[in-house]
Amino acid sequence: MYPPHRVTYDGGTNTPSLTPVDHTKMLFKLCMKNDLLKLPAIRRPSETDRVDEPNYCLYHRMLGHSIEDCYIFKNEV
Repeated sequence: MYPPHRVTYDGGTNTPSLTPVDHTKMLFKLCMKNDLLKLPAIRRPSETDRVDEPNYCLYHRMLGHSIEDCYIFKNEV
């Protein structure tokens, strides 16, 4: 059984994410491995090496939220 979905903000209404929280990081790595995803431009170059921080987003390559909480990445996939 999958864990409950987290709720994400989509610009006006809260809707449940369709990606189970524990699969988000795996899905990101799979997309990157198979060149299925184009990452956005790096906005904060000084934060790109802080991947061990709990609020580091692999998709945005900066601090602010985790990949599990990244609604933009989840909407892309």
